[in-house]
Amino acid sequence: MNTKPQLAAVEESIFNFLCLQPASHIYLVGGAVRDELIGKPSHDLDFVVEGDVFAIARALADHLHGFFYILDHERKYARVIYETAGAGRHVIDFALLFAGDLEKDLRARDFTINAIAREITPHEGQLIDPCGGVNDLREKILRPCLPTCFRDDPVRIIRVARFSVSYGLQLSPQIRDLVPRHIPELSSVSQERKRDEFFKILDERNAIQGVSILHDMGVLQEFLPELTPLSNFAQGSPHIHNGWQHTRHAVQYCELMANHVQSKEQVDDTSLRVADIFHVLDEYRDNLQRDFNSHLVFERSLRTLFLFAALYHDVGKPLDSAIEQSGRLRYPHHQALGAEKIASRAVTLALSRVEVQWLQRFVAHHMDLHAVILSEDDQNQRAALFHFYQAAKDTTPLVALFSLADLLATYGDTIPEQRWQLGLARCRLALEGWYAHYQELVDPQLYFNGDELQERLGIKPGKQVGELLTSLKEAQAAGIVRSPQDAEQWLREQIIDRKE
Repeated sequence: MNTKPQLAAVEESIFNFLCLQPASHIYLVGGAVRDELIGKPSHDLDFVVEGDVFAIARALADHLHGFFYILDHERKYARVIYETAGAGRHVIDFALLFAGDLEKDLRARDFTINAIAREITPHEGQLIDPCGGVNDLREKILRPCLPTCFRDDPVRIIRVARFSVSYGLQLSPQIRDLVPRHIPELSSVSQERKRDEFFKILDERNAIQGVSILHDMGVLQEFLPELTPLSNFAQGSPHIHNGWQHTRHAVQYCELMANHVQSKEQVDDTSLRVADIFHVLDEYRDNLQRDFNSHLVFERSLRTLFLFAALYHDVGKPLDSAIEQSGRLRYPHHQALGAEKIASRAVTLALSRVEVQWLQRFVAHHMDLHAVILSEDDQNQRAALFHFYQAAKDTTPLVALFSLADLLATYGDTIPEQRWQLGLARCRLALEGWYAHYQELVDPQLYFNGDELQERLGIKPGKQVGELLTSLKEAQAAGIVRSPQDAEQWLREQIIDRKE
């Protein structure tokens, strides 16, 4: 571990500039120091200052041609934001030295690995480590700075999982002892703060491990209570896992797919099924990469919503009344019930309206692709796909991927080859139509609009016009109607049929 890190050119420029500022002391603190020590790049820097915080932050913003903001005038918190080509947005926060005592400031932080400071001025490079964070980084253990860590800020309970998976740290006995005592205090934390900490876990490369840590410590039961009934929910054949184990495996497969698409990450999984999935992903990698990296809102990527939806996909099952079909239990309403639950939770977590709708739509239709019958009749096949696209809408590509994760989480190694190949074929079919034939299969341009339809066919405005246009779009997607002449003839036949 490097205690004299090599600095990026921009960081070195920042530190050199700060050394010239009229302040008694300036310290780089927290995550940036931690990441420097292990050679991990960091876009966000935090400084504590013994001096005029606002003057220093404003001067640095001018130096970087960035933006200066006052976050808290009374407590002297300021922020500088600037951008660099190819590296995106950088955030630099400044705060007044707490009680004029650096060690007291550091000990008030959450974990020892985040309680390390490096002096910028006047003695550049000197490390201050009152809690032993450097050694904990070396030993790969997560420890709180103080026994009051979680009482002082209960959201740190969720943060435990993120730091554990992000830095490969074992939880100290102290954390395992303290967390259960303070879980009830999470109710005092705003939903937004809990949401942001949890979604940071979903952005990690091993998110399912973080989610499992929270589940095993009893945190999910407090924070996302809809998941609790899954833990003891027994599922019949062909399921080989209970509700929670099935969910965990489904999320894990979803994460494997997202990681592979985003970084072509290879895994130590020699499973032929995983290799099959990777082949599908590679066929549509550019499109899927764009989707996973996209944002419905700035704060959260579609990747995180995908994993959150996977986590909730079966929460409706314990609420449904099982029926037996062909010797197997079925839960016919669980998609709709689950969609209601995830929408309610998303609203509680103050997600945006478009995110709530996306999550609700995903869960409501997460099984629809399984019902698409592969047919030699091209028109029937295209019509079935069109109905799937209209229901799933913008969730389509990730619902298609999820169908494979759901299959493997259901059957494991017991999945019949024919069933697996059918699942792969459906997924490929849905992705091919969505990405390569969108204007033809998903949203064909109608040959007539409503006014033209009324004029040509002599019908009056009203409900019938909308119904005919919807039917025409399906007929065009199915390939039944292929020209304006076909469209007019087909519409006339539809009107005659409806009159009869």
